[in-house]
Amino acid sequence: MNIESLRNRACLAGCIADYGKKAAGGKGFARTLMQGYTASSATAPPSVSHGTLRMGWAHSSFNPATGQELHMKYDESSSKEDPVMYVEGKDSSGKEFQARIHLNEIDMNHASLTEMTALRVHLAREGDHTIKSHANIPLMALIGERDVNQKMDFEQFFRELASGSRREGNMYKEEQYMSELERYLLFLHI
Repeated sequence: MNIESLRNRACLAGCIADYGKKAAGGKGFARTLMQGYTASSATAPPSVSHGTLRMGWAHSSFNPATGQELHMKYDESSSKEDPVMYVEGKDSSGKEFQARIHLNEIDMNHASLTEMTALRVHLAREGDHTIKSHANIPLMALIGERDVNQKMDFEQFFRELASGSRREGNMYKEEQYMSELERYLLFLHI
């Protein structure tokens, strides 16, 4: 890992901490990025044992610190006009859940991490080069901070990440966060 990579991780952790303090009424709850680590079956080497990861799903992640899990694949009812993700997971209290997420109906200003992850997976699978080229770090880091089904304002979240990156002088990250936000808004016709 190089210095720039560490600096970027520290900036992201700081931006998430800033957002978390505002969302929690000024009380900080940010953990380090490493505590919020998740793994994706798309990027992990096949020889690594993943415990709860599900190979063959469009997305599979878990957080060993919180025990939360997300496993996603397209639902059999999914179509080009109405993409639907089938999700199985475990929330921060250990409760298992299942959901069908109609991606066209996501309200980015009141969405869960599960919904936004489903949207991100879909856009990447559809070949959105902006989404595919960006690391999934903002959403991955949140799985260590928030319950996967807790609703929040993701538009505000991405804008604050971009603003934090600008304050740190990292215009590249600012541009990345804003372009990712724009891709979500474009899909949702906002």
